[in-house]
Amino acid sequence: MLTVGEEAGNLDKVLIRIADTVEVRVERLLTNLIRLVEPLLIAAIAAIVFVIAVSLILPLTQLSDIK
Repeated sequence: MLTVGEEAGNLDKVLIRIADTVEVRVERLLTNLIRLVEPLLIAAIAAIVFVIAVSLILPLTQLSDIK
């Protein structure tokens, strides 16, 4: 594309078009990455909440077993 744009004398338009194409590709890649990371973060937060809940409830159940 650069060679054709240079030969045609409209290199600036070709470079702008290439920049726009790269920008769209990067935007799409980041959007897909965020869509993948979001459920993983939710699962990690749920696991942390579960561990905290178990660490609070387990001692209470062990207290009731003391004779």
